[in-house]
Amino acid sequence: MRGREVMRQLFQDHLDLRALREEDAVRARPAPRLGSDQLSRSRLEFGHQRELSTLFGTVTVRRCAWRAPGQSNVHPADAALSLPRRQHSHGLARLAVIESVRGSFDATEFGTALGEVGDWEVEVAHPLGAGGVLVPDAVLHLPFSNLSHVFVELDRATMSLGKLINKVAAYDRYRYYAHRPTTPRAVRSAGAGPAGLPHWFTRYPRAGAEMSSHPC
Repeated sequence: MRGREVMRQLFQDHLDLRALREEDAVRARPAPRLGSDQLSRSRLEFGHQRELSTLFGTVTVRRCAWRAPGQSNVHPADAALSLPRRQHSHGLARLAVIESVRGSFDATEFGTALGEVGDWEVEVAHPLGAGGVLVPDAVLHLPFSNLSHVFVELDRATMSLGKLINKVAAYDRYRYYAHRPTTPRAVRSAGAGPAGLPHWFTRYPRAGAEMSSHPC
């Protein structure tokens, strides 16, 4: 944490120095500025501030503002620093997107204790009968493991307790559910096998041969 605080303070000092230099420059040569609407702002004010959340913490950006009645303020320093419209910096926003996506596929990217992941599918529908369906967040295919497939659920504390209970109950139902397709085409698409076998035995033959319950 100390290292991040040092980096945050260095960045804050850099922004403060830029603010002082901007103020000195506009005092030496004050001039109106045009906004994106091509209207002039001639009223100059110092010390306008905004917060910026970065990878190292939150900093304060102080800059000059050019104003005009009935018009939005113009802050040239915002463009010079490529500041986002919202509080979060571009780097922090990018990291959030990368981690959100990578969090779902870390096992595929870097391998797991289950062995190398050959492939994966997301949100694969598995029938439960009576119109019910089980949809795991992902199914991992493990060609070099004792398990052929693993069902994966990902939750970052956003699922309600009721939904979580229903999801667990759906897995228990799928463990014993034997699919009964009624047409040859349905048989081929569902991967259904001999009568009485659970659907996952025939959907994932290798898992069915090695396990007493579907892997989750």
